[in-house]
Amino acid sequence: MSQLREIMQRLGRRGASPAGPRVSEASGGALEAEYERHLQGCTVAMLQYEWTWLEQHLEALELSLAQPAMLGTLGGEGKARALLAEARTCRERLRSRLEALGESPGAQHGPVLASEHAWELSHPAIRAHWGFP
Repeated sequence: MSQLREIMQRLGRRGASPAGPRVSEASGGALEAEYERHLQGCTVAMLQYEWTWLEQHLEALELSLAQPAMLGTLGGEGKARALLAEARTCRERLRSRLEALGESPGAQHGPVLASEHAWELSHPAIRAHWGFP
């Protein structure tokens, strides 16, 4: 549970969603456009990593809804639910991108860093495991 708490604290400090900087409700499709831009630059291996990363992130957010301390770290239930909705939107964008490439989501599994998306991944061993360029 401490790892989940660390993830939530990091997200709270960053004020970020899984797609990068937090966007306001008024910005509409800005979140989707930013995430889509990142996905367009990813290889299939990177997209598979991102799928696993996003699934773990969604699980962490869903768990936080039942943990008052974690909700506090995220800024309350409303913010946690907003982050969860954003993450689900990102998952659909990712699913669409994978399917457009003739790939299935989650076809590969491996370690991920909770703090790094596919396009940010810096750990050499994890990059090698996933087959990143």
